[in-house]
Amino acid sequence: VSPIGALTFEFPPIELLDDPPHTDLIQREEELKNNAEVLEKTLKNFGISAKVSQIHPGPVITRYELELAPGIKVSSVKNLSNDLALTLRTQSIRILAPIPGKAAVGIEIPNKSMALVYLKELLQSPQFKKSASFLSLALGKMVDGKTYIADLNQMPHLLIAGATGSGKTVSINTIILSILYKARPDEVKFLLIDPKMVELPIYNGIPYLKSPVVTNVRHAVAALKWIVGEMENRYRKFAATGTRDIFEYNQKFKEEEGKKIHFIVVIIDELADLMATAPTQVEQVIIRLAQMSRAVGIHLVLATQRPSVNVITGIIKANLPARLAFEVISKVDSRTILDMNGAENLLGRGDMLYLSPGEAKPIRLQGAFISGEEINRVVTFIKQQGEATYSQDLFHLTKISEEKEEENQEIRKLFKQALRLTLERRQASTSLFKGALHISDGKATNLISLMETKGFVGPQQGSKPRQIFLDKIEQFWQKIEKDEDN
Repeated sequence: VSPIGALTFEFPPIELLDDPPHTDLIQREEELKNNAEVLEKTLKNFGISAKVSQIHPGPVITRYELELAPGIKVSSVKNLSNDLALTLRTQSIRILAPIPGKAAVGIEIPNKSMALVYLKELLQSPQFKKSASFLSLALGKMVDGKTYIADLNQMPHLLIAGATGSGKTVSINTIILSILYKARPDEVKFLLIDPKMVELPIYNGIPYLKSPVVTNVRHAVAALKWIVGEMENRYRKFAATGTRDIFEYNQKFKEEEGKKIHFIVVIIDELADLMATAPTQVEQVIIRLAQMSRAVGIHLVLATQRPSVNVITGIIKANLPARLAFEVISKVDSRTILDMNGAENLLGRGDMLYLSPGEAKPIRLQGAFISGEEINRVVTFIKQQGEATYSQDLFHLTKISEEKEEENQEIRKLFKQALRLTLERRQASTSLFKGALHISDGKATNLISLMETKGFVGPQQGSKPRQIFLDKIEQFWQKIEKDEDN
């Protein structure tokens, strides 16, 4: 039990998570030996002399390490991936030529019987227990079956991409739960943004949230701007106290109650929705946070199922060096997220490539599976210990955003009515709009001004009626009707 304000906080018991089934993850010796012999024989048929020196069975794939005979080019093996897959009767294989740090070529072959990796076994691993960071992430298991733990603080931001069904959203849940099992609510807070309104609202009400899960795209932009303001405020605090980062600041005030500041993890599950609505604003905010927020303890996790250059722009990618790529549709998508091919050959269902900052080549991992029932059990346990206390200024900001959106909707509605009226009457004036639409002088004047700006009416010429450009209005009106039909 850990103190949190006037309350006490107890971490969720590991027993709330499902146990992995008792299955033998190691393939039969005969099967491994047979695959090794097929590999050597197939390569020999193509004039390549090689010997399988090591075999590393994993939960989903097995890696075979090949030692090439002197004079054999590594590129000659890479070009045979389709032939090897055909001979081994498998969906796809991945070739590492060479394996980083080894004088060997790696060939990764899917297991005939694939095993799920459960989050419980990762959180119980010595690697996770020994990790001191509040932001330790149990990403999955490596090809050799070893648990892989990453530290979001070291990344310091993470970009995730993968097609539908690839395991991208499940990985976001494992990231959240990893932190829930590592940090108290006074140590880490989340800002969760989920325009799809499907996955993340399950966390509403837990005391880790800065605000309710943001599902409105315009509110999301306002929330991100608030995070920028929070970052700037923290820098002012550091300057006033002579500290350089969140660690120094918290160390200096560790004995003073209420002085320490918490980490903030911003998770966006579908960056494409935000970029489609306000690309310039979203890109600017993300870049500013990515460049400056690490020192103040703010970290970004951005996910998308559409890894196009319009979503993951060059400047966004340059500022988020840690990448997590799940199965994607094409080589182009793979290069967009990783700057190299490979993700198009993944198997789906949590099979991923993790590119760590500063590394030239990614690590292949099998991500953990976690069910909705497990998440519910953990969330329910945490909620029972106290209600969420949201940041009032952030809550107020999203409310203002909502009011502005309602105001814009009213203007759009009035503008359409004014256009229809102009087409019917063949004239436009403040007095006409005021009387026919039952609106104030100010709103009627704004409508005329907007129509003039858009080139639908001419400027005011003394007492003469304004010139009306009916062709432009009719063309615009047809476009409105077509959009509404769609």
